[in-house]
Amino acid sequence: MSQPNTERDDYGELYGEIIAGKSEILLVKGADPLFLRHPSYIDQTNLRAAYFKGIKEAESAGIPNEEQMVERAVDNGWWSASKEEDIRQKKLFISRMRDTVQKVFLPSQKEQILKSIQDEEKALYEIIVERNALIQYTAETYAAKKLDEYYLLHLLYKDAELTTHYCDKVELDDLDESETEPIASMASITMVKFKGEKIKKLAATSFFQGLMRICQDDCAHEFYGKAVCTLSTYQCDLFTFGNYFKKMIKNSSERIPDGVFDSPESLIEWCEIGQSSQSVKRDWDSDPNAGKGGERSGRMSSLVGAKPSDYEKLGLKSGNQKTTEKSLLQMAKEAGGSISIYDVVKKTE
Repeated sequence: MSQPNTERDDYGELYGEIIAGKSEILLVKGADPLFLRHPSYIDQTNLRAAYFKGIKEAESAGIPNEEQMVERAVDNGWWSASKEEDIRQKKLFISRMRDTVQKVFLPSQKEQILKSIQDEEKALYEIIVERNALIQYTAETYAAKKLDEYYLLHLLYKDAELTTHYCDKVELDDLDESETEPIASMASITMVKFKGEKIKKLAATSFFQGLMRICQDDCAHEFYGKAVCTLSTYQCDLFTFGNYFKKMIKNSSERIPDGVFDSPESLIEWCEIGQSSQSVKRDWDSDPNAGKGGERSGRMSSLVGAKPSDYEKLGLKSGNQKTTEKSLLQMAKEAGGSISIYDVVKKTE
């Protein structure tokens, strides 16, 4: 008897919903389910338009925006300017660190920076929750309701075939907020499963990569059997990620290490390291300072801040020079969350 595919069990439901282009919503046990159609790129455009239209309507009605409400809260002593500045600084730091991590090739330093980002995001979330408890109804809140309306009118259906809309505009106007809010909330919760790295990890599973290998022409139409313009954003993202990993595997000039296909995280790490390690290996194997003499003659002997595990993952022999320099994460923090290649060169001269 064959062993169960635990990876497929973990990602099978997500895969099934993306392929179907819809998710089932069950509000009350025993009640008939509703079905949420996954948004297309046209829907995304319409959602943005609905949001900004809501902002304009709110401002015309005299509803203050978030910034105005924050100023009012600070003036009245409900909120502090220092906490608001803390929010601004955390957002700036996270943004800069996200830019920084894209330029880092050492796996250990990537892990450090990503951990730092996660910690800051958690702290930012907590302080924003505290602020939102004081600032409840703004133009942005009103605009968010317009997004809920779009979901209820255009993306929510009564049947699995997606032929009968949940309601029309007249019916929606007659519905009480106590009826629509739980549905909109459940729809938002449902969409969370498609956020962040989840689709990327699904694309890196061995079972999905097996499907991609069968798709000979790297063509989304062949895979889904539908015109690309009719695909949901999740279907597009899944195929794009899947095709990227497929090409990285196919075009690899080196033997793929054991364990790469053991988990989607392993494949993602191998692909990301593969891009960075090629340039590192070229520098490692080249002899740019040949004939110059002194310390800087010969090949590159070590990488700043590299750990033994980094050399192993990059496919390099461990450097023979002891490194006591600060890690890139420390250097980036000192630079306010961002560091350029020129700063790195300066630190290693």
